[in-house]
Amino acid sequence: MASVQDRWRRKDPSTGRLVPTELDGKGLRYRAQFRDPSGRQVIKAFTLKRDAQRWLTDQAAHVARGTYVDPSAGRTTFAEFYADWSSRQVWAPGTVLAMNLAAGSVPFADIPLRVTIQPGVGIQTFPLVSSVRTSKGRRPCLVAVDR
Repeated sequence: MASVQDRWRRKDPSTGRLVPTELDGKGLRYRAQFRDPSGRQVIKAFTLKRDAQRWLTDQAAHVARGTYVDPSAGRTTFAEFYADWSSRQVWAPGTVLAMNLAAGSVPFADIPLRVTIQPGVGIQTFPLVSSVRTSKGRRPCLVAVDR
């Protein structure tokens, strides 16, 4: 179930009034939470309740449309993605050698796929990696992102 929780105030069960919690004035006030399609709980904190509700509504819409991208999927590096992907390809022996040589020589092998380094611009982050459920479990995959 999706919800937005006020971390600074709680309703007193006996009086019905809002009373401060031990977190009053500390950190971000509102915590939005929901369960992603895999059943994992996703939590994000916000200063304003309307921002938390907007984020929660957006995430629920992405889940309903099937365009939800798991934030942790972007931590997959190019080397990890290539190893998983190439193991499922059917290639001639010469192609295997050429692809492994090419993939092993890239300078960004240990950089998460979500991070792109562009000359003159620096590091930019993009939600480029998702994961799909297959018969062998969850696998990372590249997804197109509208900008």
